[in-house]
Amino acid sequence: MNERLTVTEYQLSMMKHSIGLNYSRKPYRNRFYTHPNDPDWNYLVEKGLAFKGEIDPNNNDHCYFWLSKPGVELVVGKKMSDKAYEKL
Repeated sequence: MNERLTVTEYQLSMMKHSIGLNYSRKPYRNRFYTHPNDPDWNYLVEKGLAFKGEIDPNNNDHCYFWLSKPGVELVVGKKMSDKAYEKL
């Protein structure tokens, strides 16, 4: 996975936060709530490392982003089963 070369340290830290690695040694969630035009998250979506949700109808200037399976694998540094990914 050469994607690490195209992800900044800041983006990597956001990716870690989105799967809970700043609170736990193992991923336990998969979400990040921010502005839909966030350049870092939209870059990750463009690279196939994340997905973008719909704009929150209760808060027009925010939406959820979550990591794709390759995005999670990049952060944890190893392959992940589909079952493990779906649990996030």
